[in-house]
Amino acid sequence: MIEVVGFDDVPWGSLGTHREYHIEIKTPVFGTEGAPDNFRVTFNRGLGGTENQPRHRHNFDQIRMPLAGRVNYGPRRWIEAGQIGYFPEGLHYGPTEDHRDIGTSGFTLQFGGASGLGFISSAQMKAATRALEQLGTFEKGLFWHKTDGPKPKPQDAFEAMWEYVNGRRIEYPKPRYSDQIIMRPENAEWQPLAGTPGVLTKSLGDFTERHVSVTMIRVQPGGVATIGPRAGTQVGMVLSGAGTVDGKQAGVNTFVKIGTGAIASVETGVGLEIVIFGLPIFGAAHSIAA
Repeated sequence: MIEVVGFDDVPWGSLGTHREYHIEIKTPVFGTEGAPDNFRVTFNRGLGGTENQPRHRHNFDQIRMPLAGRVNYGPRRWIEAGQIGYFPEGLHYGPTEDHRDIGTSGFTLQFGGASGLGFISSAQMKAATRALEQLGTFEKGLFWHKTDGPKPKPQDAFEAMWEYVNGRRIEYPKPRYSDQIIMRPENAEWQPLAGTPGVLTKSLGDFTERHVSVTMIRVQPGGVATIGPRAGTQVGMVLSGAGTVDGKQAGVNTFVKIGTGAIASVETGVGLEIVIFGLPIFGAAHSIAA
């Protein structure tokens, strides 16, 4: 299955969940609730204001790419526009302070990591947030449970939400890496793709035993590129230029979802660059823990 979603085909909305944000978002492509490689792409733009989040970690993987402005992921730690940050599951980062000025933008890809713990869906997040608001208070990335006694120790907001959805204590896999990984595509050299004239690639990373991958593809005017097949889902976004993907028109900020085993053809008369993210590859024996 292949999905091609134009930027203007998706309305602006809000996350409306467990943390305080000063952004509006589009959610152009997403995965299958309950699948170990479930994912969500959010494209965001700033509305003005500053976000402060506590030091925390996730039991899923995250990739972030600022397009205008930069993203903070800890004291004096930044992802600059055009760079790509990979946040492995189980690894702490923060506290963060992001300035969501008008004009800032970027996208975030969140997905179930190599552990197979999966990623809860937007619908599950929103439902859990509404339910938890009856049981306590969200404040600055934390959840405070209501109590008749002394004020309890706060819990990370996502932890509280995950535990509500799953009905059990959250699990965190042991980190496979010692730090977040920041990729600098501008410092990587384009390489010709053998047997495919007019197509160049930059392979920026292949992570974990499940092969989470990041690749940039440049198709020169008149060129034709083939993406796939792959034994796992691929998600992409057009960074520049215009053309067609799977026969559908694709311009800047068009998003693409390429299912397991599918093949997408990219054609362009003017040139096109696209970034492709390969989600974890799971065998038939792997599933989310019950």
